[in-house]
Amino acid sequence: MSYSINYCNKHIAKIAQILFLYTYYLVVRAARISDDTTVILVTWTVTDPLVTTVSLEFQEGGNSQWEPVAGATGLSAATAEFKVTDLKADKSYRFRMDMRRPGGLNPVYVPSASGKD
Repeated sequence: MSYSINYCNKHIAKIAQILFLYTYYLVVRAARISDDTTVILVTWTVTDPLVTTVSLEFQEGGNSQWEPVAGATGLSAATAEFKVTDLKADKSYRFRMDMRRPGGLNPVYVPSASGKD
């Protein structure tokens, strides 16, 4: 019985974390730069006053492993955009933002839409 309660409490905590995330809305957008299709501009807005750092990760195609974007780890929460370069023009990419609050043990990920555009 104790295991079931602990398991339940763990899932309730995760749901609360997700609800907290959506209370402080974060949007991540990714769009190719029209004059250079090997560059994607990722923009975001963090309105959660407790978030101090953000990190950007990417996934090629949607089936590969998430990887950190070079130079976009541990950015100040005040940062609002990052140009991801040296991408393949014929591939689609998906991005996600890792938000960190002081003392937070688990990252909160917010994905962008997927696609070539």
